[in-house]
Amino acid sequence: MQNRCNTLASDPRQAGMIHALTGNNRERGAVLLGIALFFVLTLGLGALLPRISLAGRPSIGALWLGGYALLTGIVFFAHVILRVPMVILVWLLVVFATLALIRWLRAGEPGWRPLVMHPCVVLSVFAALAILAAGGIGYQPYTVDEFTNWLGASRLIFFEGGYEPVRDTIYLGGYTPGWRMLLTVPWFYTGRFDPGLSAAASLMLHIAVAGLFFDLVRAAMDGRLKGAGRPGEIVAWTAILLYLGAQVTGALWPYTLLIEQPQIYAFAAMAMLLFAIDEAGAPRREIATLFGLTMLLAYLLKTAAVLFAPGAGLALLLVLYRRGNETRAEKIKDLAFAFVPVLAAMIAWSVLKPASESCFSSPGMTLTAEAFERARAYDWGDLFYRFTAGIGAYLASYKWPLSIVAAVGIGAAVITRRYAMPLALGVFVLLYFGALYWFHLTCFGAYNFETLASIERFTRVALQPIQAAGLLALGVVAIRVMPKPLLDDLLGRRFVLGALAAVGTALIIWQSLLLQRNVEDMTTRRYQNVDPRIAEVARAAAFVEGHARYRNAPPLIQFVSQGTDADILGYATYYAIGDGGGEAATVFRTAPTVSWSLGDSANVWQHATGADELQASFREADIIWPVRTEPWLDELLRALAANGDCGEPMTHNILIKDDDGKLVCRAKP
Repeated sequence: MQNRCNTLASDPRQAGMIHALTGNNRERGAVLLGIALFFVLTLGLGALLPRISLAGRPSIGALWLGGYALLTGIVFFAHVILRVPMVILVWLLVVFATLALIRWLRAGEPGWRPLVMHPCVVLSVFAALAILAAGGIGYQPYTVDEFTNWLGASRLIFFEGGYEPVRDTIYLGGYTPGWRMLLTVPWFYTGRFDPGLSAAASLMLHIAVAGLFFDLVRAAMDGRLKGAGRPGEIVAWTAILLYLGAQVTGALWPYTLLIEQPQIYAFAAMAMLLFAIDEAGAPRREIATLFGLTMLLAYLLKTAAVLFAPGAGLALLLVLYRRGNETRAEKIKDLAFAFVPVLAAMIAWSVLKPASESCFSSPGMTLTAEAFERARAYDWGDLFYRFTAGIGAYLASYKWPLSIVAAVGIGAAVITRRYAMPLALGVFVLLYFGALYWFHLTCFGAYNFETLASIERFTRVALQPIQAAGLLALGVVAIRVMPKPLLDDLLGRRFVLGALAAVGTALIIWQSLLLQRNVEDMTTRRYQNVDPRIAEVARAAAFVEGHARYRNAPPLIQFVSQGTDADILGYATYYAIGDGGGEAATVFRTAPTVSWSLGDSANVWQHATGADELQASFREADIIWPVRTEPWLDELLRALAANGDCGEPMTHNILIKDDDGKLVCRAKP
């Protein structure tokens, strides 16, 4: 079994390179523009949707979630499908959302105090204060998937002026483009690429889910105590701050722009909505509508959302069957509101999505004859044993007390005849892990089949929504079944309310400190083990951009990263994209291999070759940029230098092709 090298040992010089790379990030970002933009778009568009009232109070969390989902859907249908220019679309959305927000506020619903005291607004303000306290916000990607799949793809879309020019060439083009497009919204608004402005994209969705959790707990308190007022608010605030403090769905502000956390938020929101629709007196039509928008959002984030649909469909059918006071036509309308948006997106995307040669972005490729042939070559039983053992080991190690409490909550939902959420999650888990098992057989390749390298990350996508929904169910059911005199007595005691308020205050202070830490982390990566090859590639890009001779003829750079994985090529793909004024410009080209062996390869990324062949390929490069070498490679590289002037160590030098076509050695810039 081969081991993947994800990071390189850092020396003080490498640490300085990382600091130089990230040190100016916060200077590039408009301090609060990103968070303000997503705030206005989310709240303003949400104000256009049907109101969801829970126990007599409007749900700000539901409004927030609906606005975010509506934003994603509009960008997809208007820009990706109908090809409305992204710059025009974003500005229209900002104007329209601002006017809708003003109109909504002037109408007096829900009133200023309930709005500004709601977690969605309070947490947004605390995030803004964290940015101010940190002196600004930037964003430095540090995982290879961000460089290639997500932020890198968004960067390309922006520099090309929209999705259409890259439709057929973007990496893994079969991926639904919702997340990639959302990240570009602030760039098209400002006219400049600044990933720090996009950092709020995941924060706003997480805040929506937290706000929905709060609203459902508060509604349970109001329903139980017929308008609990201040005590109900205190209980709900304590519950949501405990939820966020335990990081049930991860840190409030995720420190990456990977797709997993947005997926988790969407799945958690759908599970919570299915729990809410099962509550007595719930506004089922409005909840079904919001569920439909959330399902659309989940699908546009990633097509794995279709695995949630069968269980959700069964759950809603059960809810509608148990509801005897509606006609068949009304029930069909509820189902239509819940599933027509995502069906429309699926049909549109199936017609217009680019052809893909990868099963990662085209799941149907795992059902072809070739896929079945690949699957037959593997030991299914051995995989099943290792697969279930890997999942089990992760469940036993990752916040297992939360899993136990969530399981109790789901069990409590079943006992109290709230079947929709448990049924949907149960079917989803079976389909999700069944599909994941099948992909290991037919798509992920031999390395992932042997190592199950990403099993923890995949498991977390299903586990965290279950934990979130289970905790919500436990809290709501406990409130519902607790004897009313006991509940009245507890909440009537100043000591109890004071203790809850003190806990809540401590938790919100703690959350504020975490927000500031995450802002600092995203900007500088001070708290992460960052691959120093990122800084090496960024330095190479800066070197090329600083030399006029390369402006009209992008040089071929040969990176040397001996014995490591090929992630450096993903970093290079990102930094090789430049702004060409309305289209993407190629800053440099990259040789396809970074590690070699003169005999047997040490890992799957190493290319077996001969010394003469390797020397000939090196001579084709315009720049050779050593990052990690071995003695025999040092000797070979020094032999290539026409000036013979390479200092020690070799990784402190680069080789550049001069005007005569000879490679000369010079110190790294």
